[in-house]
Amino acid sequence: MPKRLLIHTDVLIDYLRGQPQAIQYLESLTESLLVSSITIAELYSLTVKQRF
Repeated sequence: MPKRLLIHTDVLIDYLRGQPQAIQYLESLTESLLVSSITIAELYSLTVKQRF
């Protein structure tokens, strides 16, 4: 079974904002990435509130 990794909201936010550490971290992963429904809701809420 392939390895999978659940990504936290903070990591995705840092990635979307162009933080070098987050970009390097995510690009170095070999696991399949998973995003929870809670993370999706948090990202959606952020985009609505801050017009991201």
